[in-house]
Amino acid sequence: PPRSTLFPYTTLFRSAPTVVRHLLRQTLEDSARGNRNCTKVSDANAGPVVVDALREIGFIPVGATWMKLNLACVETATAITSRLFELAKSAPELKDGITLIATALADLQKKPSLTLATQIERALWPAKIIDADLPSFIVPIRPEWAEHFFDEDLASRRLFGLRHDLHFGREAVYYRAKKSFGLKFPGRILWYVSQGNEKTGSMSVKACSSLDEIIVGKPKELYKQFRQLGIYEWRNVWELAHKNLDEEIMAIRFSDTERFHTPVSHQDLKKLGVAGTIQSPRPIPPEVFAKIYSMGYSVARH
Repeated sequence: PPRSTLFPYTTLFRSAPTVVRHLLRQTLEDSARGNRNCTKVSDANAGPVVVDALREIGFIPVGATWMKLNLACVETATAITSRLFELAKSAPELKDGITLIATALADLQKKPSLTLATQIERALWPAKIIDADLPSFIVPIRPEWAEHFFDEDLASRRLFGLRHDLHFGREAVYYRAKKSFGLKFPGRILWYVSQGNEKTGSMSVKACSSLDEIIVGKPKELYKQFRQLGIYEWRNVWELAHKNLDEEIMAIRFSDTERFHTPVSHQDLKKLGVAGTIQSPRPIPPEVFAKIYSMGYSVARH
């Protein structure tokens, strides 16, 4: 039978929506890694901040509780559907939600849709659908930025100045030069932490995110729009634009970042066919994405 994670919330977090979302996502990830198929949230006194966070992350009300499916798998749509139907047999309270997602998976197989695939993966997060044809990319990130977004090893060495709001936040923005190198959204990002000037950085893939949007614009406009979601200060954006207010740059908006327990090294990438130095975004086939993700996240693949 499926197991559930019970996680009661109190009014302590009503004034901290970012922390609530972080704790919910952390609970989902812990639940999935513990081979639990769903997470249950129980709080008779949940306020609007908590309820808003639950709805945004994909929980649905079931009686007096909130529940969300969270499958730790990298499989085809057919295999995931089979998992869901097996789960429904032993968890009748989930039947309606499972039927809805299974129907969406059937629609996805009949008529591929990047939007629908993204919605299903979010509903089943951290599950990944191998044959959804979602564009997947390896994107290099410098260690001095990675430590603020997801790299806990690097972050633990920093005594001051760490952007904890970015570690806690569900979404964030990373700036790059305008050239896209084939980046498309919606899609998936595998973050490759390059080696910094002081030999920091692991030269390995250390996290996975959902690629939500790519915005190209002038530096001042993008900085104003995404100031709260990015680690770059104005001076960094200014330098990226070569100190030219009219030079367009790119903002990559991403969300639902998963930190890998096992970094996938550059040598491992070479064995999977990802050859050469990774200095710019690199598109990869779905099968290669699945292998890298499985290695980093340590999930079973069928």
